[in-house]
Amino acid sequence: MPGEVPVVSLLPKLHRAARRSRIAVLAIAALALAGTACQKPAPPAFPPTEVAVVEVQPRTVAQD
Repeated sequence: MPGEVPVVSLLPKLHRAARRSRIAVLAIAALALAGTACQKPAPPAFPPTEVAVVEVQPRTVAQD
């Protein structure tokens, strides 16, 4: 019939459209995974470090 498009001629177009949509889905999935991979939990904080404190007193030193 005039004006009809054979199904065989539509197959390459459908194949390209399916390939593009697969690529788009894979790209979105890769971006989603990359976004979640960057959100690592913070490492636990170290306990406070113990320090020794020395009080300094001024004094006179004898010279030899």
